[in-house]
Amino acid sequence: ADVGINRSNPSVNIGAPLIVVLNKVDMMKTLYPAEAQANSQYEILTQYVRLWCLNYAATSFSMGKGLKEQGKRIASYLEHRIFGSAFNRGPSAVVSLTNMKDEFLFIPSGFDSKQILENQANTRSLADPFEKYFPLAKSLSK
Repeated sequence: ADVGINRSNPSVNIGAPLIVVLNKVDMMKTLYPAEAQANSQYEILTQYVRLWCLNYAATSFSMGKGLKEQGKRIASYLEHRIFGSAFNRGPSAVVSLTNMKDEFLFIPSGFDSKQILENQANTRSLADPFEKYFPLAKSLSK
């Protein structure tokens, strides 16, 4: 069953349901020297995406290389939203890069709240600008 939400009145209403897929999340492992740092940055990234999705009443998923089952979940969710077919997967909000083969991000619209996100943010503030954790490169590489 869908999580209860007034889908017709999100903070920002574009008039259509949105699905956000964080693709190639496995690449984060190559961007940071330590696995703990990659996991921390992934957690921060998902919190920013979830906050954006909260404002648009969007659903969010993660996807990485070789995660065929997650691809099937996303397709099944699309079918559920378009045709009203059954979808029996519950939310999955706490995930890490370390267990990406077994875990996946799935936040249906209406599941998240600012309070949930703030509780998961630990010492970080959701009011911090994105660039604080993901600074823009000073020069573009080829």
